[in-house]
Order: sequence, then structure tokens, then C-alpha cells
Amino acid sequence: MGLALCPRRQSWKKRALKISSSSVEQLLRQPLPKFRAVLLHGPDNGLVRERSRILVQAAAGTPPDPFQVSDISATEARKDPALLIDEAATFPLTGGCKVIRLRDVTEQDCKTLKALLATQLDNVLVLAEAGELRGKSALKRLFEDADDAAAIACYQDTTNAINHFIRTFCEQHHLEVTPSALDYLVQHLGSDRMVTRCELEKLVTYMGENHSIGEADAVAIVGDSASHSLNSFAVAVADGSDEHIARTWTSLRLQGTTPVQALRATLRHFQRLHYVVTSAALGKPSNISMKSLRPPIHFSVREAFQRQVGIWSADKLGRAMLILTEAEAHCKKKGAVGEVATNMAFLQIINAAKKIKKDAAPLHH
Repeated sequence: MGLALCPRRQSWKKRALKISSSSVEQLLRQPLPKFRAVLLHGPDNGLVRERSRILVQAAAGTPPDPFQVSDISATEARKDPALLIDEAATFPLTGGCKVIRLRDVTEQDCKTLKALLATQLDNVLVLAEAGELRGKSALKRLFEDADDAAAIACYQDTTNAINHFIRTFCEQHHLEVTPSALDYLVQHLGSDRMVTRCELEKLVTYMGENHSIGEADAVAIVGDSASHSLNSFAVAVADGSDEHIARTWTSLRLQGTTPVQALRATLRHFQRLHYVVTSAALGKPSNISMKSLRPPIHFSVREAFQRQVGIWSADKLGRAMLILTEAEAHCKKKGAVGEVATNMAFLQIINAAKKIKKDAAPLHH
């Protein structure tokens, strides 16, 4: 059953409709309360575009009928305030629902969109695509409070969401993915939904007639210089290496690495350390535990990893993991809060690493 889109104007009123992130994927594919307008907003621009595409297809078919869809930039609409209303009043040559997709919307477009939503128009769906909006955004309130409208937030995927998306994507393409390959893909994807999809589509092409994705396949397609730099950065954090951290962090930021990606890579490193340390406490030799890790420890950091296993305790590793997890949660907040929280988290762990190294160093008389 498709979405209940493009309704004729209804007389009923509703309370503010803000679709939660936990239910949005299901709601996009099942009948929704009838609405004529949807605001898609958030820091994950790729997810904004993907959800917009799903709604366009639900209203105008797959592939969408080009006569039914109008793509307009907010810049164009600002130059001609009547453009949106004129476009909405134009009936598609082939009939059906008219879809207006307005790209790059900001707070300054609130007045224009308010006028459009107040217009008596039948069989029209307006999709407004915006970036991250502040908590008390007038634009969000407009869509949440208006009749027949809704707001959908598009945040960066959580680890569980990335895992689910990759597995679902592979199933749709009749591909199996090994646990180690899945772990690698989850660690290296997820900062932007469209980037994740493009990388997986490249992987599908690469696999050809082979229907089982192994870790080597994932590394061959998704692996890049930033991946190794992220790993080196995480190792440097656990080592308390100021100079290496500063140099690598600058390089990663220039490559477009987000704070969330850096936090996740560092968390993954500490989780691996924690596994080896706790296994050793239970009697399993650390070298055996290290060999069992997937993906394998890169030869360039193997010595540092072994050294860190010898000086970090399970309790301190647990505390470091908690700091990183809390910092990622802060990254979902508005503005520079996430950036500050990320820097503070790394600084706390680096200082702890320095103290741990100092305490573990042999005394010289």
C-alpha cells in the first residue's frame, strides 16, 4: 500500500505533527496521516535527499513522472515570491499528483512557505528540504502546526541503524555479508546516507557474480587513506601522543572527517583493547586475542596496540569508552556543542593516557 499523499483539502485539524526518528522509516513506507507538505531537515543531507526521493516516488511513481515533479531551489523562490504558488496551480500534463520539491530551504523561506500552505490547492505535495535547524525553529513549527503537514528530522545514522541499512541493502541485492565485512562497513560508513548508499552500490558492482562479501572485498572498495588515518588517530589518542594527534586530526578534518566518525573509530579501538585486556584477565593470552580481532590489527600499529594492552586496565578502558559514547550523544545537539564535546573527550583521554604511561614507566635512580 502506498502513502496517502496529495490529499484534497480536509476540514479537520490536527495537533503538531513531528515524526520521530524511531518510526520514520516505517512511516515512509506505510499509510501516513494525510498531508500536503513535508519538511525534511537535519545534519545528514544525504538522508534528507533519500527520504525526499522516497516520498516523490510514492506520489509520482517509480521512476517519477517528470511532468508531475518540479524541482525548485529556494534561491529561485526568493527571487520570485509567486513562483511556488504558480507552480502548485499548474496541473501535470499527464494528470496525477503535483510534487514540488524545494531545495536548500532556510528560516528566511518561512513566510513564503506559510503563504503556500495557506493556499487552497488540491492534489499537491510540497517537499521542503532543509539542513540542520535550531530547536525553536519557526520553520519547523510552521510544518508541525499547519494542517496536513509534517516535519521529519534526518540525523546521522546510529551504529545500529547503519548495521540495519547495510544488511537490508545487501539482502535487496541478493548478497551475503560476512560478520567481519559487516563490522568493517559499519565502522567506515554512516556519516552521510547518500555516501553510504553510493559506496555500497560500488561494492555491488565490484562483486559481479560473486554473492558473498568478505572483509577483503569491503576494504578494497570502501577503504581509503582516511580510514587508515582514523585508525592511527585512535591509537595515538590511547597513547597520549600530542604531536601525532594534532597532525592527524588536522589532516582528517581537511579530508572531511566528522567528529562522529573520529569518536566511533576511537571507541572501536578502545573496545578492541578492552576485549584483549579482559580476555587476558580470564586467562587467554593477549597475543591469541589480538590475532582473533576482526578486522585484523594493522601491522603499522601492532606494536603500539600490544603496548597499550599492557598498561591500560579494564576499568580505565571502560571509563574512556563511556566518555566517547557521551561525546557522540552531544554531537547530535545544535551548533558547536558537539565539536566542543568531542575535543573535550579526546583531551580527557589523552591526559589519562599520559598519566597511565608515566605510572607504567620504570623508575630511574
